[in-house]
Amino acid sequence: MLTIHLIAHRFPPARGGLEMWTQRFAEALSASGVRTIVYVGTGPRSPRPNPCGYEIRYLQDEREVSEEPISAAIMPPERRTAEMFRLNFLVLKRMIRQGIKQQQSGVHLLVSVFLTEEGFVAATLAQELGLPHLPIVVGSDFSRGFLNPQERYAIDYVVRHAWRVVTMNDDQKVAFERAYGFGKVTTIHPSVDAGVFEYRWSPPRGDEIVLFSDTGFSSKKGTQVLLHAFARLRKNQLPVKLIACGGVEKGQEAYWRQKQKEYVLRYGAAFSPLSFLELEEVWQRISTSHIYCSATLGEGCSHARTAALCIGIPVVTTRCGEMLDVVDGASHVRLAEPTDDEGFTAELARTCREITSGSLVVDHGAVRRWREYFVGERELRQFQKVLADIER
Repeated sequence: MLTIHLIAHRFPPARGGLEMWTQRFAEALSASGVRTIVYVGTGPRSPRPNPCGYEIRYLQDEREVSEEPISAAIMPPERRTAEMFRLNFLVLKRMIRQGIKQQQSGVHLLVSVFLTEEGFVAATLAQELGLPHLPIVVGSDFSRGFLNPQERYAIDYVVRHAWRVVTMNDDQKVAFERAYGFGKVTTIHPSVDAGVFEYRWSPPRGDEIVLFSDTGFSSKKGTQVLLHAFARLRKNQLPVKLIACGGVEKGQEAYWRQKQKEYVLRYGAAFSPLSFLELEEVWQRISTSHIYCSATLGEGCSHARTAALCIGIPVVTTRCGEMLDVVDGASHVRLAEPTDDEGFTAELARTCREITSGSLVVDHGAVRRWREYFVGERELRQFQKVLADIER
């Protein structure tokens, strides 16, 4: 029997595409007959009922007493981070050993989500416990971590000691194969939530062009580029309205609150900053807006963008992540280079003008292919193929 010890930083009810994917992944593994234990780095101190068959264990519960003096101490951030890595390693080692003791027969596999944090802890644990480790590369751990010396060291360690590596796009896969000469890398694009397929886009009526973004307010999501593009379009007399929802990046709260206030004062009802919305409302807004927008600096495989592709709305976003693998020239999807403020604004303006003139053509064949591809059954089959190697 295969037991997967899945190590993640956060888990629902925490909000975010990665958290929702981790939950769907655990559910799919458990439903397929794999004993699955999810270890969550941060979360509620009281366990929540889980009817889906897998176990959820919170590190925060297990390290509570040991963490007290660290939380209360005044120390440099890098020292606090180092202490938390040590605590998480020790707590996870104890918890995983308990899991192995409960199921001594069969194969035990460590699976981590996010290379430079959970992945690094899992890699050190794998060495300590003599277990194979399958790291899953996500988004910022590659698009940011691979490009700076501190996090790059952690990535090097994780990849060099991994049993296999799963990436969420081919750009990540090629980079690892090139850097490490490591051939055991597989790209598996995450599926979208099944509820996405209940929605289809049709052109909304009205003179106002509604732009929708659910990437929150964050430098890594390029929200500043999106806001600047919106302001330029308004200045050029294009009748655009921007609805932007999601969380505010930690540490940037003052900047984004000021920006929101500034744009509300300047544009009134044409700018609507919202907090997190429930998934169904996000999909409903995608299906009833004119353009889905994301100026993100980097992605693994964005659930938000792939949901927009499957719903069929015109998309203006950046040339990174899964878009390089699956878009392939679709007429209604426009890509600009990450950080290219002028290029993103130009693509957004072009799309708005084509919507106004009625000349924009949706590639319905591409939408059909995306709706057939981004399903949970395909993703699970690909993971099962990878996992089959360890059970032989």
